[in-house]
Amino acid sequence: MTIRGWIPSSYYARARKSALLIAMLSLACAVSLCVSAARAASLSDAKPESRRAAARALAVSKADRDIRAVKAALRREKDPVTRAVLTGVLGAQRPDETSLPALEKAAKDPEAVVRLEAAAALGRVPGARATAALAGLLAADPDAEVRQMAAMRLAGRAGAVDALAGAVEGDLDPGVRAQAVHALADDKSPRARRAVTKAKGDAHPEVKRMAKTAEGR
Repeated sequence: MTIRGWIPSSYYARARKSALLIAMLSLACAVSLCVSAARAASLSDAKPESRRAAARALAVSKADRDIRAVKAALRREKDPVTRAVLTGVLGAQRPDETSLPALEKAAKDPEAVVRLEAAAALGRVPGARATAALAGLLAADPDAEVRQMAAMRLAGRAGAVDALAGAVEGDLDPGVRAQAVHALADDKSPRARRAVTKAKGDAHPEVKRMAKTAEGR
């Protein structure tokens, strides 16, 4: 009697299924690598629209090779809209301190559309360093929309009260002041409450409305 006679036939059926599954997984991994490589290569395409599409396709990837590709593309990109897309993609791929140098650089980009994406991406990154970068945008960015985004992303972050209160009390744009009040709505610290109370006397009706809403929480 052969050795095979001692082994149940079901064993061989399971073995064949396992081998088939392994082969399918290997093929799927190979295809995924090829697709990822193709998308990364498209980040260097001559057309900005193609580079943006390639970047968006990599947004869901957490693979180190794809994150490195996006960072490299961001460093060399000349088109501001594509830089903005790449900045947002990086914030989605790796919202941690390893992305901070690239996001901090994007926060100083000459184009507001890039800085806006940088503010949104920095809001996903935990920690004091990201908070400081957002506070810097809120205090000094020349574009009101960027400052509004920074105020929105500072809501609920440790160490953000002074930056938000400063915006409530001193920003020249009513939209920024209103957003800063909203960001302080759930903060019960004395500094936050003083800023919200002061906002009730703001000259702009939207800021007043937001302050009254925040005080009632």
